[in-house]
Amino acid sequence: MPPDALQVYLGVPHTCLDGHGPPKGSTGGSAVLNHPTKSLSLAFHRGGECVCASLQARDNTRTAALFDTLKAFSKLEAGGMETHTQDRGTMIAHLKGREKLLETVGFPRRQAEWITLVCLHSGLFTRDQLAYYLQGANRFYVRRCVKALLDCRVSSRPFADERVADGRLICRIFGKQIYRELEIPHSRHRRETSLEVTRRRLLSLDFVLDHLELPWLPTEKEKVSCFEQLGIKRNLLPRRIYSGHAKGLIHYFPLKTPVAVGPESAVFVYVDPGMGTRTELDSWGEAHRRLWEKLRKSGRRVEVVAVAWEQKLLDRAGRRLRSWTVGDMSEDEKEFLVLRQAIDEADWDTVERHGDLNTALTKLVQWERENPVPKGRGSIDSFRLWGSRRCRRIGDHVTK
Repeated sequence: MPPDALQVYLGVPHTCLDGHGPPKGSTGGSAVLNHPTKSLSLAFHRGGECVCASLQARDNTRTAALFDTLKAFSKLEAGGMETHTQDRGTMIAHLKGREKLLETVGFPRRQAEWITLVCLHSGLFTRDQLAYYLQGANRFYVRRCVKALLDCRVSSRPFADERVADGRLICRIFGKQIYRELEIPHSRHRRETSLEVTRRRLLSLDFVLDHLELPWLPTEKEKVSCFEQLGIKRNLLPRRIYSGHAKGLIHYFPLKTPVAVGPESAVFVYVDPGMGTRTELDSWGEAHRRLWEKLRKSGRRVEVVAVAWEQKLLDRAGRRLRSWTVGDMSEDEKEFLVLRQAIDEADWDTVERHGDLNTALTKLVQWERENPVPKGRGSIDSFRLWGSRRCRRIGDHVTK
């Protein structure tokens, strides 16, 4: 080891950076800080497996700060934080190993995992969300972790910044190289956006952090591919067709809210940032209605989760979603919806049970005139309300 380098041992003492491996089955790590070259090397061992990283900072002060923070990350890996002993990496199946793409760039595993989560679901995060991910880490530790991200360089360029927005510190990951490494180079999450979209993204990430076990489809490509494999055509998916400079460009699931699809059920998350109109939920539901009908026809239960950070928004969503559930419908309403769906899908066998097409249409018109059906009626099997405590407005009480 050069005389101008400082070595600090973490966990079980060993000198892997000098070429000597750790004792068999040991857990620990080591780091070397080289001031003349302003570089940092880090290694971590668990059960004989070695993960190494090498990072560069612009000056000695930044290198020392980065060194201190990555020591903390390494302690977390080695079980140094008493609040977390379980290997979280095995829980986040929907990352599909993408975090390993960042490990090759030089990020420690837990950093790579967090950055991947954020880039896939929001592009933004708050310190409270990072603290939750780190299982209750104190604010000083979280501050060091954020500082490490801000001080890191990829291709000699910063990839994250932190600013005050909406009354709170929000960290944004914008580096092109990061998204390119994760194979999502055109993700809109790296762009600056409006306050409404910022809130929607933070709330989306917050819900996903609380439900990492669900089979999320984090990208537009994955969502479209999943539904096409289920035999659902693209014209039944919610979409937005752009005009102007991007004339003809189609984005599916344009609000980019979380969607999870399993073998028996599907979960769709509606996020209310508190800046839309009262009819926004109806519009969102109408855009998804035909997709939900297909999913329910395939035997999957459809559940909608309304997410917000104010109780009054949750109450308003709950009143509307209650009217969408199948369980609250009368037999006449169910028959009406079956007939309407049969006409929409040209299911003439079902239509003939009510007579010919003209007779069926006459029945529908008469029934709608006498019994107005709210939009979305009978579209879903169940719903939930979820209030974010980490993103809530100061002074607003939210009950889960």
